[in-house]
Amino acid sequence: MRDHFRVLLPFAIATSLAMGQSPSPSSQHSVSFENVLGMTYVHASVNGSRPLTMVLDSGSGVTVLKPKIGAELNLKASGSAQATGPGGNATLQMVRGATVRFAGETLTQQTISVLPLDFLESEGGHETDGALGFNFFLNYEILEDYGENKVTLIPPAEFIAPKGYSSLPVIVSGNMALVQLAVGGADGKPVKGLFLIDSAGMGNIVLKKTFVDANPSLRPKKLVGIPSVTEVGGGVDFASGSLGLLVFGDYSLHNLQAGVLRTENPGFPAVAGILCTGILRRFDVIFDFPHAKLWLKPNANFDKPFVAGVGSGIRLNVKPPHYDVVLVRDVIAGSPAAHAGLQPGDRIMRIRLGTGKFLGATSLTQVYKALAKSDEHVTLYLSRGGKAVEVSF
Repeated sequence: MRDHFRVLLPFAIATSLAMGQSPSPSSQHSVSFENVLGMTYVHASVNGSRPLTMVLDSGSGVTVLKPKIGAELNLKASGSAQATGPGGNATLQMVRGATVRFAGETLTQQTISVLPLDFLESEGGHETDGALGFNFFLNYEILEDYGENKVTLIPPAEFIAPKGYSSLPVIVSGNMALVQLAVGGADGKPVKGLFLIDSAGMGNIVLKKTFVDANPSLRPKKLVGIPSVTEVGGGVDFASGSLGLLVFGDYSLHNLQAGVLRTENPGFPAVAGILCTGILRRFDVIFDFPHAKLWLKPNANFDKPFVAGVGSGIRLNVKPPHYDVVLVRDVIAGSPAAHAGLQPGDRIMRIRLGTGKFLGATSLTQVYKALAKSDEHVTLYLSRGGKAVEVSF
C-alpha cells in the first residue's frame, strides 16, 4: 500500500500554473496505457521532445520532469516553489512557457517543474521521465477505461453526459480535486470525509492519522506494519488493515484493505485521506474536473474480492536502469518473510507458486502480484552475495 507520487502547490501558485493557454478545439483522442502497480503510464512530449514515459497523475499538482530530461531539453528554471508531499515539503524548479503534447492534444504556455524522481523509479520499478499533472485534468475530461487500458481526452466543449454512468460532485481547489466518501470500520457507522482523488496511487484508500484518531471506530482491529516508503519530501510510515465499508457515490464496497498513515505532513488538515486506483479501477472513470464531477460506471473488476497485498512483509525495489533486477529492500520484523529468512539486498530470481507454477522475477509488478494472496504458499529462489538461497513461506 502506498501513495506513489504527490506534488501539491499552494492554492494561488497552483491556479495560475495549471491553466496556461486553453486547449485548441479538436475531436476526442484515445491512447493505450500500461498499468504498473496502479500507475497509468503513457507517452507524451514536452517542447517537441522524443516520446517520454510519464505517469498520468491527478494527484500531481503540476506536470513534472526528472532532471535528466530537463537537461536533455535544455530547460531553464525561472524560479522555484515549495511543494507539499506526504513526507514533508520539497523544492521544485519551475520552467515557464512549455508546450506539452499528449494523446493528440497540445497545451501551450505551461508552467512545469523539474524534480528528482529516483524514488518513483526505484519503488515503482519502471522507467519514469515525469508525470502529467493537474493541468491536463483541468483542461480536459479524461476517460480512463481500466478494462481496456485506454485513456481518452475529451475537450470540455465536446463533452456530453454519458449514458450508463452515475456522477458525484468534486471539489476542485487549486491543484487538487477532492471527493466526499463515507468509510466505516468493522463495527462503526460510516464517517464522511474529503479524499484526494489520485489517479496514480497504488492501493485502495489511505486514511490520514488525524482522521482515524478523530474517528476511533475506523481504526482496524489488526494493523500490519509496512516498511517505510520514500515520497516527495521524505519517508512515510504506513500500516495496513481492513475497513468494513466504503461508500463511493451510488456504490458500496465491503471488506477492503486500507492504508493508515502513522506519520503525516500537517498540511491540508481538511483532507481525510487519498482515494487510490485500487478503487478507481473497478469502474470506467471520467475525471470531469472542468465541470467538478466524477463519472463512474462499474466494470468487470467491480465485484472482484480485495486482497491483503502486504501479508508477506517485504518491500521490494529496483536500481535503475536495471528495472528487471528485483531486490528485497526491507523486511517487516515478525512477518512471514522474516520468519522465512529473507534479508534486505536479496535478489529474487524465480518464484514457485503453491500450484507448482514457476515465474521468472523480472518486474516488481510480477513479484508483488505473486505475493498478493495471503493464503498462498510460495517459494522464492534468491541470490544472496552471489550464492543461491531458497526460502518458502
